[in-house]
Amino acid sequence: MNRLLPILFCLVPLTLTAQTQKDTILTMSDAVVLDALYIVPASPPPAGGYPAIVFVHGFSGSKEDVRSWALSYAQRGYVTSGYSVRGQGGSGGEFDFFTSERVLADLKAVIDFTKALPDVRADRVAVAGGRRNVTMHREVLSTNKTDRLG
Repeated sequence: MNRLLPILFCLVPLTLTAQTQKDTILTMSDAVVLDALYIVPASPPPAGGYPAIVFVHGFSGSKEDVRSWALSYAQRGYVTSGYSVRGQGGSGGEFDFFTSERVLADLKAVIDFTKALPDVRADRVAVAGGRRNVTMHREVLSTNKTDRLG
């Protein structure tokens, strides 16, 4: 058994690195740059494409706060994305509470970015995050019914 332990540890990273994981930047309509990430599952896309989840961090956080969630759900067959809200983490601009029009427009842009990723089923994109972001999610989703999971 002791001889198998190193072999088992070597196999674990193979399953984690098989996913496509990218750090990227997204330029908003006002030229502010947001620090973002996305992860595509290693499994082939299901018929119609992968469902997707956009993760939003809590107050004073960054995309790094949601990376483990994004990895976990990507391993379960979801395309996942996350970003640092403007003025937080590695993103530019100034933070203006989670329900400001500009921050809500940023979330909508990240949702649109996620929908446009290859093999994503655009009618199956959810938004998830901390409790401070519940109002933000509800606000964006109420303005565009196509962003709701049905």
